[in-house]
Amino acid sequence: MKITKKKLAFLIGKIAIIAALFGTWVILFYDFEVAFSNEKSVLWCHAPSIVEIDEDFEVVIEAWDEYERLAGSYIDTVSLELESYNYTSLDSLIAIKNFPNNLTFSSNFMGGGIFPAYKFTGADNGKKSFQMNISTPGIHYINVIDGNGNRYRSNPIIVKPIGTAKNRLYWGDIHGHTTYSDGSGLPSGSYEFAREVALLDYAALTDHAEHFVRMGDIDVFNMFQNYISTTNSY
Repeated sequence: MKITKKKLAFLIGKIAIIAALFGTWVILFYDFEVAFSNEKSVLWCHAPSIVEIDEDFEVVIEAWDEYERLAGSYIDTVSLELESYNYTSLDSLIAIKNFPNNLTFSSNFMGGGIFPAYKFTGADNGKKSFQMNISTPGIHYINVIDGNGNRYRSNPIIVKPIGTAKNRLYWGDIHGHTTYSDGSGLPSGSYEFAREVALLDYAALTDHAEHFVRMGDIDVFNMFQNYISTTNSY
């Protein structure tokens, strides 16, 4: 099909208007700091809430930016200390433990705030884990000290005698919304964040059903099928 000069000029003008409108929207509403800033704001130390004496368990230390995303470009050496207390008196204890004195974070991440750091492999990229155990019963905290001397404290770790920690404590979020109703992101992104960043033991999505009835029946069916398959995949 031959395009006349008039049609070509009209097409170019239309593209220019769309580009101008998009550029105006970007300038007025797009937050470049959120998109590109990914500097470490805090260190978050996650450990099980209840373990038994000499039980090996995993500890994860994450560098978060101010928007609670992994700070994938974080590079530093942090030192670790164990802070321990008696169950009942809460007096300080000197606990026997087996864990590293320091850890070094590596990075090959260049995604800023646009891409999730946990999707990049080959380096720590803001998330580092290690195994440890504690031989002294009590209430314990892991203190993480970064290269600038800032201190960050883990959740409390209750260490019980062997054979007494039959009931464990698990953490989750059972109320999440996506773009399927009045939230943001896709179901897969919500579950990935829960597992890879928030380190939750369980999670659930609870999008509003009234948003679904505005769509055709086939759309509703496909959305629920996507919900089911996505949930089952995690």
